[in-house]
Amino acid sequence: DILQFLTQSRMNGDLRLQLPDKTTGQIFISSGRIINASWQGQGTVSARRILFRLLGQTSGTFSFGPTEEPVSDEIDQSADSIPLE
Repeated sequence: DILQFLTQSRMNGDLRLQLPDKTTGQIFISSGRIINASWQGQGTVSARRILFRLLGQTSGTFSFGPTEEPVSDEIDQSADSIPLE
């Protein structure tokens, strides 16, 4: 999967997900570690919960690019340690 490729390649940037409801989610990666996640319109939901919600999406499009602004380290987890179903 793309997230495992990005983390195993020790990439830096953010994986942007454009979802069918026209909202955008982002998974931020630094040196191959997932450090944060955000989802437009999710309010005060924790980054970890947003990450799992984004990983549960079954349709949409994605792109990967440089992170546009500094991101706090709220998750700090490798893709290998995330249970994927």
